[in-house]
Amino acid sequence: EKAWEVFESKEDLKSAKKELRAAWGLGSEILCFNPGSNTPDDCVYPKKWPSYDADELRTLLVGWHRNFQNVQKLKAEGKMSDMSRLLPERSKQYRSELFVMISRYGQKSRGRGKGDLMEIYAMAYQIWHLCEICFVEDYVIVTSQMINWLQQNFPQPRAPSTENEEYWNYVSKMLIQGRFDAVLNILERNQYLNSRKEYRQSVKQVLNLLAMFRDFYNPRKIGRRSIEDLKEEFRAIQQAVQQVKYELEESEFRELHGIIRILEGRENSLRERSDNPYELLVARLLFERPDLPFEELADLARRCSNAFE
Repeated sequence: EKAWEVFESKEDLKSAKKELRAAWGLGSEILCFNPGSNTPDDCVYPKKWPSYDADELRTLLVGWHRNFQNVQKLKAEGKMSDMSRLLPERSKQYRSELFVMISRYGQKSRGRGKGDLMEIYAMAYQIWHLCEICFVEDYVIVTSQMINWLQQNFPQPRAPSTENEEYWNYVSKMLIQGRFDAVLNILERNQYLNSRKEYRQSVKQVLNLLAMFRDFYNPRKIGRRSIEDLKEEFRAIQQAVQQVKYELEESEFRELHGIIRILEGRENSLRERSDNPYELLVARLLFERPDLPFEELADLARRCSNAFE
């Protein structure tokens, strides 16, 4: 929606009807026009990218244009027989050029008070990466890819100290994002937990569960399992979670109970710990439906979005 607002208002879109073209104007100005209009006043809509440098935008558009021009050339030459391989390759190239743009101009733009520019570039990267998963690649289930998307596009915060009041919130956040290695690492290095004999066995049981989830979602393995094997292994993990939950019933260590509620896939716990619908979507895939078919992803995404309204 932000991108559309840059180019034309709703009134412009209504006037332009089905056809809309764009051309460079002066500086960062882009002229949007309807080639089929007979009314000069309705023909051209000068728009400027807010806070954008023309050089940055030109670099991005030239790279994208070259990429898609190559696809058109291959099509014209009859060399696009293997579309299933070519399109993912081109998509990743398209996305990598945007990433280079973010890396190249990020520091410079922030230094000039242009953080909004990088936010829009980052948003475009997130959207394209998501479209690549959903529409370009051919996946039966997308849980592993969605975990990767979330972790790439939402940076991992710095781990707080053990004494910090945000310590357990950080642990929960890392779980929600599927960063099991980070959780294992911070809990194993927690000297306070290791020094308390009454907690040692409970912590060990939770660490074992986290290791099971980590191994289950290993990207080198998850794509090689059949859906039935995936379901069977996940059921075994869920049973292990219930067993640890039963054994921890008498424990007063409430933070461990909070971890168990997440690992159980309790919807209210996942919603409480998620900051946005994207985290909630991935969390529900992680702890409820790792075998969710791609066809059902849109419905789950809508329900996660509605949870934040």
